[in-house]
Amino acid sequence: MKKFDFLVQSFLLTVTLVLLSVMSYASDDFCAWELKTGHNGITGTPLTFTEKSMTLELWLNMAEGKNETEKMTILGTMDSNNRGVLLSLRKNAENNNALEIRFFAVNPQKANILFFIPVSEFTGKWGHLAFVVSEAENKAYAYVNGNLYSATTATGGWIGNSNIALAIGSWYSDPKLYGKIADVRVWKTARTADEIKTNFRKHIEENNPDLVVNYQFTSYQREISNVAGSFNYAVCNPELNWNLYHGHEILAQKPTDISINQYTVTWSGKNTLAADNEITGNYIVTIEPETGKNLRNPLTGWVLYGSPGSASDFWTKLDNISVPGVSNPVQIADYANTLYIRTSWTALNPSEGVYGWNTNTGLKWMIDNARQRGMRLAFRVVVDSRDKSEDFTPKYVKDAGAEGFTSGSNNQRWSPYPDDPVFQAKYAKFVEAFAQKFNDPDAVDFIDGFGLGLWGEAHNMRYKNYSNRESVLKWVVDLYAKHFTKIPLAINYHRLIGTEKSWGSPDSESERLLEYAFSKGYVLRQDAFGMTDYYQQWEKNIAAKWVFKRPVIMEGGWVTNSHSWWNDPRGYVTVADVRQGEFDDSKEARVNTMDFRINEVNTWFESSFNLVKEFIAEGGYRLYPDRLSLPKEVNSGSMITIAHRWNNLGWGYCPANIPVWNQKYKVAFGLMDGNGNVVTSMVDNQTDLSKWLKGTPSSYVFTTSISGVPAGLYKWVVAIVDVTKNNVPGIQISAKENITATGWLQLFDVKIK
Repeated sequence: MKKFDFLVQSFLLTVTLVLLSVMSYASDDFCAWELKTGHNGITGTPLTFTEKSMTLELWLNMAEGKNETEKMTILGTMDSNNRGVLLSLRKNAENNNALEIRFFAVNPQKANILFFIPVSEFTGKWGHLAFVVSEAENKAYAYVNGNLYSATTATGGWIGNSNIALAIGSWYSDPKLYGKIADVRVWKTARTADEIKTNFRKHIEENNPDLVVNYQFTSYQREISNVAGSFNYAVCNPELNWNLYHGHEILAQKPTDISINQYTVTWSGKNTLAADNEITGNYIVTIEPETGKNLRNPLTGWVLYGSPGSASDFWTKLDNISVPGVSNPVQIADYANTLYIRTSWTALNPSEGVYGWNTNTGLKWMIDNARQRGMRLAFRVVVDSRDKSEDFTPKYVKDAGAEGFTSGSNNQRWSPYPDDPVFQAKYAKFVEAFAQKFNDPDAVDFIDGFGLGLWGEAHNMRYKNYSNRESVLKWVVDLYAKHFTKIPLAINYHRLIGTEKSWGSPDSESERLLEYAFSKGYVLRQDAFGMTDYYQQWEKNIAAKWVFKRPVIMEGGWVTNSHSWWNDPRGYVTVADVRQGEFDDSKEARVNTMDFRINEVNTWFESSFNLVKEFIAEGGYRLYPDRLSLPKEVNSGSMITIAHRWNNLGWGYCPANIPVWNQKYKVAFGLMDGNGNVVTSMVDNQTDLSKWLKGTPSSYVFTTSISGVPAGLYKWVVAIVDVTKNNVPGIQISAKENITATGWLQLFDVKIK
C-alpha cells in the first residue's frame, strides 16, 4: 500500500511539474500584442547570426477588413540584395493572383525560397505559422498550426542576415499590418517537425542558446524585452502615445496555485476556481472579459445627433442602416448610447413660462424615440442667431428690452448681447426650468453648459462691452453649475474662448478661463476633431494636461457634404480618410465619446464600420475584474477578506472623480439567493474608478463582515453600483458571461453558517 501511495504521489508530482513547465505557458501568461490604427510598427535590432539555417515562428490574427491590400508587411529584415527574410501579404500568381501570406527568402545561389499560405487561416482568428530553412537538408518547410503545410528546395540554406533591423508590422513604405501577434521567435537552427508540433502551443524557456529572438509580450511597455537575452529588444512606434496604437491582451493565463490534495492536481487559470494560498479559506475566480459588445454606460460611447426639426423618417432610416459586407441592416440603437439634441433656445422656450418639452411635438417625438431605444439624452441650447434661418433667442427676450445685434441678409436675425442684464435674467430663468426637467442622470448623459457665441461654441462672441468677457464666462458657467447638480457639463476648449474671433493664435487668457470651468467640474469638449488646421497643438496640449482628470467629448469638424475637406493638410482623399483622421485625433486625446452627426452617420457605417466597432471595443472605458478572491464559507457576523483586481480595456477613463458624480460609483459585493435576489451588499469605498487606466490593473483588499443574513447557500456576486441609489448596479461590467439582467456578475457559491 505504501508503494502504491508513493507511486501515485510521484505521478501527481510529475504531472504538476509538467503543468508548470509545459502545458499552459509556464513562463507567464500567454499574451498578444495588437497593432492598431495609427501604429508605426515594432522595431528591433538587426539579426547577426551567421548560420545558414533558421526558423521563424509566430501566432497571427489579422484584423478583418483592414488588410485587403496588394501588399502588406507582417515581419521583415530583408535588404535590397534580398538578404534577410520577409513575411508579408502578396498576390500569388500560382493561385489566380489571390492575396496570400508569403514567406520570402533566398538561398546562397540567389534562388528564391517561397511559401504562400491562405489568409483565411489567419483573418479574424488565431493561427500559428512556422517556417524552417535547413542547410543540412537543403530544404525549407512551412507549418500551419503545428502541421506541415508545404516543403520546397533550399540548396545551402538561406543567404543569411542583412543589416536591416527586425521590423514587425511596418517595413519600408509597404502598407502596415493591422491585427494581433503573439510569441514571435527566431532560431538560428532548423527546428524539426516534432519540435514545431510539440512546442508551438507553449512558451519556450529563456535558456536555449539557439533561440535568438523570443518576444512573449507579457509586459505592456513600449520596450519589448527579448526573453532569449538582453540583445534584440524591440520598441513600439511612434514614440508619442505609443500605447494608443499598440494594444495588449492576455489570451491564456498561466496555471497558478498548483497543489496536490487527495491525489488530485488542481490549479487556477482563466474561468477557473482554486484555493487562494495567501488568504486562508478564500478561493480565486478569474473572469474572461467581453471585448466587443456595446455597453450602455454613462459618458462613454457613440453619440447620435438629432433636433426637433428632423425629418419624419429620421428613426426609420437609422433603424435600417446598410453596411457593406453585412447581410442584414443594422440598427443605430445597437451602436449609439446617447441622443444629442442641439437646438435653439426658442425651440425649448418659445414664450416666457412655456417650454418645448411640454409643447414641441418634434422635440417630444425625438426624446420618446431615444428612450424607446435605451438612449440617454444630451443637449446644447444655442442662443446666437447668426447663420440661422430663424431667431434662436425667443422674441419675448427682445420685447422685454434686451439689447442685441442683427445679422443675415437684410439684418433680419436678432441675437442678444451676453452681457446684457435683461438677457441674463431671462436666460437664468430658462436654465433653472431646464434643469428642473433634465437634471436627471438616469435620463441625461451631459449638457453643453455654455451655448453662447457662434453656433453655441463659445467663440466669436459679440458684447456690449468686450471687457465683460471674463465676467460673462464665469456667469454662465456658474449658472449651469448651480442648477445642473447631477449632470456632467461641457465646454469647448477653444483657443479663443469668449473672444470676438473664431480663429487665430491662442488668446493668452483662454487657458485660464477654461480652467475656471474645469475647476467647477466641467468636462472638455471640442468640435473640430479631424480638422488639421483647426485642431492643433494648443488643443492637444489642453487635452493632454487634463487627461484622466476630466473626460473629453469629441465632435468632428468637417461636414463632408459641404466643406472642402480634401484641402485638409492631412491629405484626405476619401470620406473614409476624414473618418480616420477624426478617429486618430480622438484616440490621441483619449476621448470618451465620438459623434454620429446629422448627415455624417451613413459614412461611418458605409466606409468606416471597422472604426465604429473599434471605438466601441477600445474607446471610452470598459471595466472588468480579472481576479477575485472570496471565501466559500462564512460564519455570520465574522470578518472576511476579499481581494479583487480591476482593469480598463478602453483608452479613456471612467470619470468618477468629476464633482457631479462625486465618486458615486463603487465596487460592491453581494449575496444572491436561489431566486436571484441580492439579499445584502457590501461596498468597498476604497475603489476609485477614475484610477482604472488601460494597462494598469488596480488591486484592493477589502475587509468586511456579513450579518443579518439567514444561514444557507448563496452565490457571491459583484457589481459597480451607484451608492446614491441604494447600491443598484450603475455601470455595466465588461464580462463575457454570468451577468444578470440587473447587472450583477455571478461568481461562485458561498455557504453562510
